[in-house]
Amino acid sequence: MMEGVQIVNVPVHWVNEGEKRLDAGFYAQDVITARILIDKISSSGISIERVEDLAKDTFHRTRFKRKYVSKKEGLPFLTPTDVFMFPLCPRKFVKDPPDGLRVSEDWILITCSGTVGRTIISNSEIAKCILSHDIIRVIPKSKEYLGFLYAYLNTWVGQAFLTKDQYGATVKHIEPHHVANIPIPRIPDLEEEINQKILEAHKLREE
Repeated sequence: MMEGVQIVNVPVHWVNEGEKRLDAGFYAQDVITARILIDKISSSGISIERVEDLAKDTFHRTRFKRKYVSKKEGLPFLTPTDVFMFPLCPRKFVKDPPDGLRVSEDWILITCSGTVGRTIISNSEIAKCILSHDIIRVIPKSKEYLGFLYAYLNTWVGQAFLTKDQYGATVKHIEPHHVANIPIPRIPDLEEEINQKILEAHKLREE
């Protein structure tokens, strides 16, 4: 055996489900630990749903040819990196972008290319801008799920599931269906409290 090589055993149903992935990163230690934890939670009687069960839609937009212009002539354009600037300060401006590239307030935005899995809740400032196709949009079914869903995706468990599906030799990517299929425990006694705390923090950040 080669020194430094780690070998792990995984249940065959993990391989057979979904996209039948055999790349090692798909079964990294944090992913295995997260899967085992979800199985234990499910065995304890706690309901396990999917992100898609809490969302109206999970999608991104297709690539488009950007016509960069001056600030005076164009609309503010945000790359995945720009979205996380605080305070928000668009660096580029575009003219005549395709329809559907704006987002609304209280959507969850997830980077899906390069540095995969960074998440943020859209606010009134982000909603004024044109957003890159490299951002997955998640529209919660209700604001009651917004903070809880955002918080879960930012835990080590959520991040493990977000990043395990990334593919690509040079630039890593994930797709909307990867996000939609992430398992999420439903804990009614805690969800409301978590949701309210996140929404309050989001409000204060915007102010």
